[in-house]
Amino acid sequence: MAILENDDITANISTAEFELVKSKSEVKTQKFNLSNPSGKSFSITAPSFVTVSPSSGNTSAEITISTVNSSTLNIGDYSGDIVITFDTSKTIVIPITLSVINFFSSQLSSVFNFCLDKKLMKFYKIDETGIFVRALLSITFRTPTETKTVERSYVLPYFEGKAELDIGAKIQTYFLKFIKNILAEANVSQYFNQKVWYYPVSVTGTVEELDADYNVKNSETLTEIKFFAGKKPLGYPVLTNNLVRRRSADSKVIFSFISGVTNINDFGANFTSYEVVPDKVAVALKTETADQLFTWPNVKQFNIGVNPIKIITMPNNNQTVNVAFYNSNLVPDWLTITGDFKISNDFTYTISRNVISGNEEKFDTDKTKNLTINSGFILRTELPVLEELAESKLIFLEIAGKYYKGILTINKIGKEDSTEELISRDLEFLITEA
Repeated sequence: MAILENDDITANISTAEFELVKSKSEVKTQKFNLSNPSGKSFSITAPSFVTVSPSSGNTSAEITISTVNSSTLNIGDYSGDIVITFDTSKTIVIPITLSVINFFSSQLSSVFNFCLDKKLMKFYKIDETGIFVRALLSITFRTPTETKTVERSYVLPYFEGKAELDIGAKIQTYFLKFIKNILAEANVSQYFNQKVWYYPVSVTGTVEELDADYNVKNSETLTEIKFFAGKKPLGYPVLTNNLVRRRSADSKVIFSFISGVTNINDFGANFTSYEVVPDKVAVALKTETADQLFTWPNVKQFNIGVNPIKIITMPNNNQTVNVAFYNSNLVPDWLTITGDFKISNDFTYTISRNVISGNEEKFDTDKTKNLTINSGFILRTELPVLEELAESKLIFLEIAGKYYKGILTINKIGKEDSTEELISRDLEFLITEA
């Protein structure tokens, strides 16, 4: 910008700011004075979200900045410069910002979301008497065998004119799980036996702005929002964070994925028929060697999502323990364990003095079954799988043809040890027969 002289044009503002409410279809204006003592010719340019009037002249003038109608703009922040040019190369630059808000806006996708991705519902104070925001939500959980709807109300205070709600985190806390033992399902040769595990949670309802007496000042109806459990996983659209794992000839491999985002052809299986499932649902598939669905080279890579999934085939040691657990997306995931194991019974007795005979007597006996197992040598990339095992609410194990439900009871799982050349971990479970 050229150096201004005493007879040059000047403006009495240095910046301009606007805030518009999209739903009000409003236009806002701001005026400023342009001083032009020498009658120089000038022209004014402005960004597309505002207009200026007059846009040229050769006298002092009152300039009006007008926003475009808020209904024509997307919610968000806009910025640019009003530039006043005179004497060919001299300019005055006035930065301008515009925020388009609504009482309610959302970072959530209209297709589907993951509960723990921290995508927020945002609320902006529109009415000057607004104190609270209330979300009245109808939340529907659905599995192939059950549909359940719960009604929830969340009330939030405004802070500096804004409020936020992480509805995904709320849903995750009581997300219904379709729990069953996928390991025990019979294999069907040449059949791609995919199962619907659960449908995405559906959220509908209204959001309201309330005054101090809980009178509704503004409200909006929510279009349907859908959620899958957990965070968007690394293997997406395969629902796993574990991208490299081992298998043996006796392993039962489980793929859980979102139908429609990927399809069965992406897995490259040798299937001749398959069970048709709806799009955009969480699906689980268990496969084992007897299914003859896959050929298993030393390393098999599935290029389904952004991150490839690799499964490494190890020599069979006739001591394979198949593990199925519910991962952070609340779908079945898997692990092959090849180490030694021991099942033992622990007894707890209730002994008390008989008030009649005065003798100590045994009144009750509790028996618990414990499994101690070594993971066998595992890949370093499989250590996070053990962490997910520890966090899983339910685990199924197949040991020597028998099925057990288990809870991992060990308190610590070593993650990194620079002295380790071969990695293995001892695991302890409390188990019951499934």
